[in-house]
Amino acid sequence: MSKILKAHHKLHKIPARTPEWHLFRRRSGLGGSDVGAAVGDNPYFSRWHLWETKVGLRNDNLEPNEKILHGLIDENQTAKLWGYYDGYVNDSGVPTYVDRYMQILENPKDRELRTLLRQRRSERVNGVVTHSSYPWLFMNLDRIIPAGQFSFKPGRVPLETHAPLECKSMGEFVGRHYDESIPPYYHSQGHSYMILLDTDYVEFAVRLGLSLQVKPFLFDRDYADRLLAETYDFWHRYVVPAQAYMERREQLLASQDYRGAEIIEGQMREHEPPPDGTSLSLDYRKERIAVEQGGTGDRKGDQFTATLDNTHDMFSLGIELLDISSAKKVTEAKETKIKDEMLAFFRNTGMNKLDFGASGYISYYPNKNGVFTLRNQIKV
Repeated sequence: MSKILKAHHKLHKIPARTPEWHLFRRRSGLGGSDVGAAVGDNPYFSRWHLWETKVGLRNDNLEPNEKILHGLIDENQTAKLWGYYDGYVNDSGVPTYVDRYMQILENPKDRELRTLLRQRRSERVNGVVTHSSYPWLFMNLDRIIPAGQFSFKPGRVPLETHAPLECKSMGEFVGRHYDESIPPYYHSQGHSYMILLDTDYVEFAVRLGLSLQVKPFLFDRDYADRLLAETYDFWHRYVVPAQAYMERREQLLASQDYRGAEIIEGQMREHEPPPDGTSLSLDYRKERIAVEQGGTGDRKGDQFTATLDNTHDMFSLGIELLDISSAKKVTEAKETKIKDEMLAFFRNTGMNKLDFGASGYISYYPNKNGVFTLRNQIKV
């Protein structure tokens, strides 16, 4: 690693998946997998989720699980296969790496054969790497491709600099949704690593179902500048101030000043990032509203239902509307006003249904003609 890293790099030798590792990743900046969320390119992790994680409102799960285990196994296996991959196929259309690796499997103890058949080598990076010019970013690389080996640049010219190698796995169904099987948030991750490693090239080795695909990407200056500007803004405008409030909040909680902690949390929330336009962000907003009203949120398909307690204002409105409709105690204008207030609630929050358990529900769904209809099914 000493030949790969330069004077402006720093290697933080923190054992992976330890409490210290999780704390570093949360407090010290944005990693490659964070960048896509920070710029709104990740459909599975919104800017709000990322902000809460970095601030400390979401606890990291430190326990090993199946996803982590299989991710590590797949990463190691993909890196091994990549070493025998040269991008060619035989006369039968079978990638040539298949025959090479089959020979290795049949002769597992033959080191000379392994060296003879290997096309390229990669190196592990044991630690987290930072760059003095971009202190808000860090990289936790899968592998490094040492300089001098062939690349998939035009003419397969040798690499002049060391390059990142990212090992990924995805099902064929998921892969078909993306251009060349590489999601946008992989592009942003690869570019952040090229920036930090001072190189113009990155490769993704992707196990797509039962096949291996190697995807090279070249450095795009305009795209890199956008990443730098947007990640800098996200980190320094939203995360850093909120982290300071979070520290103060924890101090107040430790001294049992709960009112002060509540005030500080409100000030901290003022530094939340704006929505990034993803459906995940919309779901998060709906869930937040439901929780703040004393309930929970649940998504099934395209519909989002909030389950709230019976003290919520909307439940009271439902009771009042029931009285109006059955006993005609107030004027039609009052009924219209209440309906308008309820309609405004659904339109502003994006919710489709408020479930009050045994006490009924209020819903706002489109009918067969696509027209949204308010239904009050409160039971008394």
